[in-house]
Amino acid sequence: MGSRPKGESGSQVEIGSDSEEYTLSQGMAKTKKKSVKQKDPIFWENLILFLDHIESLEKSLISVQVMRRLHELESKKIETFIKKKATNVKEAEGNISFNVPSLYSTEYRKLKHERDNSANALKILPRSLFVSGVSRFDVFIGTLVKIILDTQPNIISPEKTLSFADIKCFKTIREAVDHLIDKEIEALLFDSHSAHLDWLSKKTGVQLQDKLFSEIPVFVELTERRNLFVHVDGVISERYLRQCKEVDVKIAKECAKGSELGMDPEYFKNSMECLYRVATKVTFLLWRKFKQSEIEKSDELFNNDIAVHLIKRKRYDLAEKLLIFAEAEFVESSEEMRKAMSINLALTRKLAGRKAEAIAGIDEIDWSACSDDLRLGVAALKDDYKEVFRLMEKIGEESHFINKESYKDDPIFEDLRHHESFPNVFKKVYGEKFVSPIEKVIKDPRLKKVVDTTKKKLIKAAGKK
Repeated sequence: MGSRPKGESGSQVEIGSDSEEYTLSQGMAKTKKKSVKQKDPIFWENLILFLDHIESLEKSLISVQVMRRLHELESKKIETFIKKKATNVKEAEGNISFNVPSLYSTEYRKLKHERDNSANALKILPRSLFVSGVSRFDVFIGTLVKIILDTQPNIISPEKTLSFADIKCFKTIREAVDHLIDKEIEALLFDSHSAHLDWLSKKTGVQLQDKLFSEIPVFVELTERRNLFVHVDGVISERYLRQCKEVDVKIAKECAKGSELGMDPEYFKNSMECLYRVATKVTFLLWRKFKQSEIEKSDELFNNDIAVHLIKRKRYDLAEKLLIFAEAEFVESSEEMRKAMSINLALTRKLAGRKAEAIAGIDEIDWSACSDDLRLGVAALKDDYKEVFRLMEKIGEESHFINKESYKDDPIFEDLRHHESFPNVFKKVYGEKFVSPIEKVIKDPRLKKVVDTTKKKLIKAAGKK
């Protein structure tokens, strides 16, 4: 399956001036031979920086869970204090009133201060992570616009001019062009996020608002919510309501002007996924328009390093939506790549518990003239193990989509790896025993050393008792 850039397991690993690109396939990603490392396309570099940031933010939600647990503990301390030390305790309509004897007032103020601080942290942390995601999207858009203007400087707004005094300050024409580009980007980024998409559509001829139609309501609402968090502490404004209404966002009745918006985990997850999809779709639409010589490379990166990567992370819904987008938009892709993406699309549905739907979609495609690699993927999807084993032996050690690592790591072979006959067929093809990545970790001498050291410490501690 697809590798992630910059050092993740299964990614491009630099060795001197060469790199080994490990791809685990048929979920479905091309295998690569050892080759001199080439610089990633600039459109891809910009996108992957943003996507990595979004994934990091999602992981950072652990800090919110920790803070929530801390707040619960501190709230319980208050409850215990009230039960044991407060007087004249009364409860009415969900509210509690009580008196704190002067002897315990300092203790109570300290407990209350700690509880209130953790409550504020619970409010601040998810908002900060959310704002960071949208702010990083602004960086992504700014860089994307610069890439396009560098490629197509003729689309710089004609009203952007330089005075004679300005020109005298620049040593080269390139410096002057960079100055105009920076002015264009600066003016654009001060506008709304919806206006960013309008500008890109107008300047590039790609109707992004139409192609992102399903994303626009969520995208507009979350970017406007970010503005509220940054400028007015999340208090709903007339502008927020107006902008949401313009794109048919359904606003709950309690979300009236003057009320305060929150940030729960589900909303955060949905928002980050929306930004992930919008950034990916915009990048590939514009990349394929302006760099048609890189279409094959963009196909491989989309399939291997986005779709398959998401499947490996069990983000089936996100992977499915992006693959549906690719199915509709990547009309220039080779038939082989389109069929590989179709297999991955079916795989997302199968792993999400919709096997019948997955098989129905695969059966609509004519596989009669395709390669054995793709036939193997179809057989694996259908759990046709007899056909899988036959094709494994026929394909041999390596092909366009399949190599040894594919069988060890690819999600499409997850069930296959547990079949009783699989180890024997694998050994017949590769002349070695099948060892899963998990077994490798368990047998790693470094891990064994850690386990042995920990065991000794536990035995020693038990002896002292």
